Amino acid sequence: MNRTRLFSRAAALLALAASFLSPAVADQLPFTANQVAQLAYNQGFRGGSLMTAVAVASAESSFDPDAVCNNLHEIDAANNPLFYPNGKPRIAIIATYDGTMLPLNQIYNLSSGGRGRVIGHCRGLWQVNSLQHPTIRDSDTFTPSIAVRRAWGISRGGRFWGKWTSVVTGTAWEPTRLSAARAAARAIDPTVLQQNAPVGTRVRAWTTGGGVRATPGGTFHRGIRLGDTGTILAGPVIASITQGPLTSQHLWYQVQWDHGTTGWCVEEYLTQTTLPVQNASPAYNPIPADGQVRMPVAGVTLDWAIGGNTKELRLRFGTDPALTAANTLKLNGGLPTQWPTGPLETYRNYYWRVDSVSNNGSVVQGPTWTFRTVPPVAQPVTLSNITVTPRPAGRGQTITISGTASSPGQQAVLLGASVGSYSDPARDVAFTVPGGNVPTQFSRSFVLPADIPFGTYAVTVGAWQDLDGSGTIEAGDVRITEASAANGAVVADVTLPSLTNLSASSPTNLPNQLVQLSATASDSGGSGLVGVYFYRAVSETTPSLGSWQVVAYRPATGNGPITLTAQDNPTVEGRYWYEMEAIDGAGNRRRVSAGTFRIQIPDLAPPVAKWLNPENGATVGGGGISVTGQATDDRTVASVYYRINGGAWTQVFQNFNNWSVFVNLEPGSNLIEMRAFDQAGKVSLIEPLYLYNPGGSFDSTIFDDLINFDGDQVNQRWQLESQGPSFDNGIVSGRLQSNSGNSALIRSNKTVPANTRAVEMRFAAEGEAGIYWRDNAFRNWRIVFQQNQNRLEIGHETSLQYLAVPAGGGGPLAKVRSLWRDGGIEIEVSRQGSTLAHTISFPQLRLANLSGQMEARTQSNFNSSVMDDIQLRALRPWDLFAIDSHSLKAGQSSKVRWPSFAGRSYTVETSATLNNPLWSSAGQVFSNGTVTEHTFTLPSGSKRFVRVRELP
Repeated sequence: MNRTRLFSRAAALLALAASFLSPAVADQLPFTANQVAQLAYNQGFRGGSLMTAVAVASAESSFDPDAVCNNLHEIDAANNPLFYPNGKPRIAIIATYDGTMLPLNQIYNLSSGGRGRVIGHCRGLWQVNSLQHPTIRDSDTFTPSIAVRRAWGISRGGRFWGKWTSVVTGTAWEPTRLSAARAAARAIDPTVLQQNAPVGTRVRAWTTGGGVRATPGGTFHRGIRLGDTGTILAGPVIASITQGPLTSQHLWYQVQWDHGTTGWCVEEYLTQTTLPVQNASPAYNPIPADGQVRMPVAGVTLDWAIGGNTKELRLRFGTDPALTAANTLKLNGGLPTQWPTGPLETYRNYYWRVDSVSNNGSVVQGPTWTFRTVPPVAQPVTLSNITVTPRPAGRGQTITISGTASSPGQQAVLLGASVGSYSDPARDVAFTVPGGNVPTQFSRSFVLPADIPFGTYAVTVGAWQDLDGSGTIEAGDVRITEASAANGAVVADVTLPSLTNLSASSPTNLPNQLVQLSATASDSGGSGLVGVYFYRAVSETTPSLGSWQVVAYRPATGNGPITLTAQDNPTVEGRYWYEMEAIDGAGNRRRVSAGTFRIQIPDLAPPVAKWLNPENGATVGGGGISVTGQATDDRTVASVYYRINGGAWTQVFQNFNNWSVFVNLEPGSNLIEMRAFDQAGKVSLIEPLYLYNPGGSFDSTIFDDLINFDGDQVNQRWQLESQGPSFDNGIVSGRLQSNSGNSALIRSNKTVPANTRAVEMRFAAEGEAGIYWRDNAFRNWRIVFQQNQNRLEIGHETSLQYLAVPAGGGGPLAKVRSLWRDGGIEIEVSRQGSTLAHTISFPQLRLANLSGQMEARTQSNFNSSVMDDIQLRALRPWDLFAIDSHSLKAGQSSKVRWPSFAGRSYTVETSATLNNPLWSSAGQVFSNGTVTEHTFTLPSGSKRFVRVRELP
């Protein structure tokens, strides 16, 4: 019969490792009410608006961030759109909470028999409608951290929720949903009103924009101001409110407001507070802003925001900062937010204040604000005799601009200046020109820019009227006059270049004694670099001028900084001195020392060790074998050591270029390691050699068996066991088989080798069959099919767990692979192309205990039970699947290594993606040992995945 192939764990391990490189985009898990509350709170929702945000998300999406509702415009048989008698389109909604959006314009059959055309979608936690908000992207609505920002914008900062269907219909206020939303919101923000807030509860408006109404949704009394406080008299009541074309349902509370008004307000604007009855708060946010200047004399409109708990206002305005005169009272009563001043005087300071009146009549005086109007028309000014010193000047240097100024009448001006197209406003000066047209000397400084080109420039001086009295020339100031001096300033290179970061490194390469030289040159403000010289002198004392030699010259352009490098190749040992010199276009030179050090010939490279024979991963017979290695070094190899299976290192006393020793191998897998040292103490990398010793026929310490029952016989390490006259023991047609009412088994005493990390068992079975193992603690472990292969029973008699087997009946045997580790068992079950992987925890499982009687058994209570291809193996630390990450390179020769089974074929495959992967073969290999290596060319690409698959 043909040997049944079992699945290779190597492929699974590699595919698992590769999956972390490109994770698939998974569905988002539904949020909890508390998570939505925290998300909304972080965005800025507070109080009743925070509770509303949670309730709306619950009603709209059931907290599913991937939720989608498809909007369809109903159509007739001719695909024409249908409308209600009032002209509104007939819209149907199909909720698909798996994140599926139907293509726009697709015609869809409704469950009621009608038809519709897809026109939009409602998406995400808050079901943002693509028709109403076409600029909001799908990715925004499906990303909770962005979706909450979009809900914040649509709700006008949490003040208006009337656009949501659940608020229009009132489904957001269903008692159970509302109670859960309120509990979640209060857990984040304790200022959220409690359930059915009792009469006497103190509340505060957390934002501006809501209205106080005579009844729930009734006549508007006045607007809510940020900071308004009050006491609940009644509520909550659900009532509608109409704003424009929208009518929506809201929770209303009747409040006795501290500013004296009694009325109803929606809960979205309220938070709970412990503040007692409050007086009015001052007005704020003045327009024009306090201190603003150059206001028009035609008049301005004063604007302000009303403070909380204000019953009425009093506005005072005038030119006296005290604002005490009777004529400064311009408004007395009401709640206006604007007042026009009328015509104003030129260049005057005006003062104004808004006082807030509390419900008890007390007046809260507001801050005094001021603004200034434009000045009078300036008189003519004459500027002359413009001179500049020094001449020439360098980049970044301060020059002085002088001249004379005169005017018919005395006036204050600001003097600005420019050199060519460059200005220096930080050094503009205030100057008072005396009257009578008397020329008066002035001067001001000017810093030339660091990037100004060399050349000759015109110098211009301007006199400006300071309209706002700020002392600086600003937009809106008036230029009275200006005067120029052609060729007034000359900019030339007067600065030396600079050298920084000089270094001369010790030699790093053999046999060439290369010294790496480096310097950073710059000529900021200069004519630009020409180049850098690298100098060297060899002397035990300070070198004389004649001992310096040019090592290299590196040309350079621009002002830098630029880092230039060179190399020196000293021929003898000694003390070396290095200097660098930079030269600019004007001939300026700067020379700096880079340091000194003694050059000696170092030992730089570590030795290299490698195995020559036998081949890595080979299976060798007997208990010993000669292994041959090689060690080389750029100087001399001092010593070579080897060790077996992590034991003590043993020194080799032979010719290191080709040495050989005889080693005794343990039964099973063996790891031999080699390392070499040179005379400088440098050590090579440890070079591993993997060898496998199959052991003798009766060697119970070997834990690597393959039982296929071919030829009606089993390995000599196993024994057929009798269970009494009613049992039919033996092998039938190349399988271990039992018929109805009896069983068949083979048994062996197995010992788990030392240093074992895992025990691997594979078998193929039909009916009720499996592996049984009695450990040192007298527990009977088993992996066995039960109930006609519908489930796998795993564990021992006092700790059994079950694993459902993939569906399928008849056909190939079910294949089981298990990996036993301390504390757990990893299971793979395959049948008819379906594979199930699972990990089961057994804290009492210890590999050291798996040293008792083991048996493979088939038993049948009904028809028959069959077992085939039993494989057992102990995995040690060096048996794990491994990939040399340094050798996996796109477009280059690569290597992969894995634990394999002799006589089996494997294929190495590559793919450019793990989403709908198309695996391409990179070559096949037939295994002759426990470790197999394959060299191949990895295809080019920015991302590649590799797997190893066992062929059937």
